Amino acid sequence: MTQAARGSRVAFLRAPFAAIAAAFVGVIACAGASGATPQRVADAVASIDRIGEEFRVLDARAFADLTVDADDPQSAYLATGSPDERMEQWLLTARRLAAELARLRDAGYSRHIDPEEGVVVGQIHLAPMRAAAHSLAVLVQDAAIRGDRDALLALLETQLMLVRNAASESTLASSLAAIAIAETHVRAVSELLERGAIDADAATAILALRKPLERIPDYGAATAAELETRAIEVEMDRLFRTPLDERAAVVAGLRIPVPVRLDDHAVLTARHASGLYLASFAELVAARDSRETRAKAVDLEGRLSMGEFGEILKALAPPALPILDGLHRIDAQIAAQAETLADLADGSIPPTARADAGHFYMRAAQAAARMSARDQEAILEAATLGTRAPAATTAIARQAIESVRDEVIAPLLAGSACNRCTLPERPESAAGGGLVRAATLGINGAVRVLIADALVGGERPANAPAAVEAISAALRIAGHLASEETYAHALAAQQAARDAQAALEHITQETRLDARTRAPLAAAVAALDPADPFGFDAAFAHECIWLGSRTFPAGSAAVAAFDLRRLESLEPNEVAYLLAMFTPEAFAPVGARRSPAFAGALVDIRPWFDLDAFARAVNGQDALRTRALREAGKRIGDDTLPPADRDASPLAWLDVTVPVDIELRTREASANLAALRRLAPANAANALAPSRRHGPLAAFEALMSSAIERLREQMGAGSREAFADGAADWLDDRATER
Repeated sequence: MTQAARGSRVAFLRAPFAAIAAAFVGVIACAGASGATPQRVADAVASIDRIGEEFRVLDARAFADLTVDADDPQSAYLATGSPDERMEQWLLTARRLAAELARLRDAGYSRHIDPEEGVVVGQIHLAPMRAAAHSLAVLVQDAAIRGDRDALLALLETQLMLVRNAASESTLASSLAAIAIAETHVRAVSELLERGAIDADAATAILALRKPLERIPDYGAATAAELETRAIEVEMDRLFRTPLDERAAVVAGLRIPVPVRLDDHAVLTARHASGLYLASFAELVAARDSRETRAKAVDLEGRLSMGEFGEILKALAPPALPILDGLHRIDAQIAAQAETLADLADGSIPPTARADAGHFYMRAAQAAARMSARDQEAILEAATLGTRAPAATTAIARQAIESVRDEVIAPLLAGSACNRCTLPERPESAAGGGLVRAATLGINGAVRVLIADALVGGERPANAPAAVEAISAALRIAGHLASEETYAHALAAQQAARDAQAALEHITQETRLDARTRAPLAAAVAALDPADPFGFDAAFAHECIWLGSRTFPAGSAAVAAFDLRRLESLEPNEVAYLLAMFTPEAFAPVGARRSPAFAGALVDIRPWFDLDAFARAVNGQDALRTRALREAGKRIGDDTLPPADRDASPLAWLDVTVPVDIELRTREASANLAALRRLAPANAANALAPSRRHGPLAAFEALMSSAIERLREQMGAGSREAFADGAADWLDDRATER
């Protein structure tokens, strides 16, 4: 803020109260559509209140019976894009309410509270207003999932209407509500950025929607401070005129804790001090971008709490820090987001620049898991046999691939281009852990569809990815999955890399790839951690921490299943056994309620596991619970069991099996990486870099490159191939040095 702007605002704050109030009332009267009649505005306000309350009740009733460990249907839907029956009902009602609320955007809004009537106690409509803003945020993501940009922008505009409405109400409580709703709006846009759902046009539209916020930079806080000063003065005048023995009843109505001194001196002190306190408060709001502002606010609150402004004002005056901290927070959030939106709007960055790959992968995984078994078998057969596949099989496979191009292939390509990946799973819930996770139900099938698209015959769209592009994307997806640091994702990462390796071996048998073509493949391989390419080692500590948080109910208390320190002494296969035990029933690859995501040649991950060992691990949870209760000395049935040996292994009493050999998988990871490096050597990654060499040396190196390529074509395997590879490495090393 410039010095001139700061000075003009302070001058406004020091203007006569009557002038400020008159101006403020004028602003509110013009808040809605021009020509809005008082009755129409009043009806709109009543409708907004009713809709907000309906949103609040909708949430309370729809999800009231959820247990602590249950997945929140809203979070699950936003993570996976697949609503359950309860969420479907919520969406139907919420969309209707949102449409009704949107129709009131131009109806006008005025809830000006006259300070001459005294202090306002309780603005019960603010909580439903915030509930509506939260529900709108969920609906914004729903619109993004459905690809409905018009609905998305309309919902964001409705959120901003609620911000302006709350800011116009002339109380500090409503200013806090306006800030909170604005933060909800910012979070909604942040999630859209993570989804890659904001392109240049959408970014331009959102920036335009936020323009009206520039007219309320402090969300009404400074004006509210002035008006509340007058309201306190009026209230103290009324209290002063009240007989002393009746004053306690008056202050009780103001929610002032009794006892406080209510004699004439205390009342007059509060009347006088309110102006001093709130004037200082308003100046802090006006100068909130100053470094010293927060220290001054802390000092002001300290003086208030120490009684400098009197006991009555200490109980009645609003604290400064929540408002100031909220303003600082929302200012920073809006400014940072505006920069990103501006970059998107002018094309400086693509929509995926701030996106999180996790949203794309979950969408693709869910779509792949829904594919029919017939389509999956046809795709696998056609991709494996290539030109030898029966024409009918190829036709079915191509049709199946095209039917999921937008739901599977496009999201995977978008996700693979992202710089980060956080799969939207909920670690605090039961579904957030185990040896199988939500993302592993379908993600490998989705990757196989991506790769098969380039291998299966038939007509493809002009923008369909080439084989090298698809395989490179699969390797980047493997890297993203490896970064999740769980065994479930490490297994998925390894499978994606193995599928990419098989496809790369297939195409190199039929097509000679030059260094430039191999470059994106080499870059994707080079991005894998050579020490832990698929994340098995990194997952060990994460999984121990998750297991250490598992508990069993014991009456009104909970008993820890494990001692974290003892878990860290286990071997990886033993940790995997315990994870299998805690795998949610819907995710386990065994049992009668096995997920349909396992049914299909592309998505089936059962070959990863020893299913008998997995089933025995799942059945071992009762023994673990009994042991945990013994260690805690808890009662089981009618008996109080003696404490067990607290130094025993976490595997005591358990029939330990090996549902998946993590230790073998970890060793195989190095071999997988070595194979990929042979197919896409690191020196190929430099092929895309422009040459800085000129003259005779450049001509000589070009000649050498050509000779090496001819050697590779003419020589067979063994030492001669090794020589050719070594010569290529030597040439690239010399180029790097120069």
